[in-house]
Amino acid sequence: MKIDLRRLRKELDKVDERMVSILSKRMLIVHKIACIKAEDGLRIKDKTREKDVLARVEKLAHLNYLSSSYVKKLFSIILLESFQEQKKMVQKKKAGRHASSS
Repeated sequence: MKIDLRRLRKELDKVDERMVSILSKRMLIVHKIACIKAEDGLRIKDKTREKDVLARVEKLAHLNYLSSSYVKKLFSIILLESFQEQKKMVQKKKAGRHASSS
């Protein structure tokens, strides 16, 4: 019994590692998006996109037999962190532009 528990926990550890790796890759894409938004003067927050993402992951949750509220909560946190990261990056770019033009 204890061996099964250990084995399952190791499996969970591997899944957790993959999840963190995927979140890291997602954030790299978020950084690229922030650069484009800063260059093009676009708004950081896109409520339509956010609604679309949440609706899409809600459907994916259902297809994968997960609680849609659980997945929506998780992605709401991910989207908030992405927004905050983009906001920081855009502010840095603006500060850099102001410093170089002075």
